[in-house]
Amino acid sequence: MKTVSDKNQELIKRYYALLDSNKLDESMEYFSENAVLKFNSETINGREGISSALGGIVSSVNGIRHVLTNVWEVEEDLIFLECDVIYSRKDNQQIVVKAAAINEIENGMIKEQRIYVDLSPVFA
Repeated sequence: MKTVSDKNQELIKRYYALLDSNKLDESMEYFSENAVLKFNSETINGREGISSALGGIVSSVNGIRHVLTNVWEVEEDLIFLECDVIYSRKDNQQIVVKAAAINEIENGMIKEQRIYVDLSPVFA
């Protein structure tokens, strides 16, 4: 990871490791209770809503794996990242899509996450 504090580097690594291991409940512990997720043009409020939205995606495929390609810490509380997301579809095909995310951190938790990704190849 590029120019990211140790504390935020660990937060990002652990969060994505849990998400990729299909441990959605545990990954939600990295979001503040009133967190906001902006997924492309949709806004989801609160940890429960985020869990439901991400759970819908996770349950629609056999697996997800994030390969972080670039991570930047703009400020101590603002992290930008690029990644390749490998989706294992229900028909066992693997689809790789590029994604970007902006994470606003507050008190060691994700306060707001903005994800930009085109999922159409995954569900084509």
